[in-house]
Amino acid sequence: MGSLSHCPSLCIAAVASAERIRAVGVNVDDSDGLSDGIMRFVFSSEELASLRMASSVERRAAFCAKEAASKALSALDGTGDFRKVSVSLKADGTFAAVRRDVALRGQWRFYDRLVSAMVAVPSETV
Repeated sequence: MGSLSHCPSLCIAAVASAERIRAVGVNVDDSDGLSDGIMRFVFSSEELASLRMASSVERRAAFCAKEAASKALSALDGTGDFRKVSVSLKADGTFAAVRRDVALRGQWRFYDRLVSAMVAVPSETV
């Protein structure tokens, strides 16, 4: 089981045993920020309202979390449309991602210019 992501400065891969992990998703971003158009395309109106006062790093982390969760959901059932996934970041570096039938928990990190997010779905949870 695995997931890949890349940006101009980094490429990452996550690999896990399919006996222990049903799905994994990773994403990394080193951009200066997300345009308003991207924000409106990726996030629901509710998510946009919660991100209105967020920092650029937090908005990028929410984007990465949504991408990582979508990759994991796609590995689970082939339906990883990020517009159907709702994410909420926690200050402790974790996030929750919910699609109507599945709830995932992951981690996000910020270092230098890089923001990353990762989620793994253990075999026994799905």
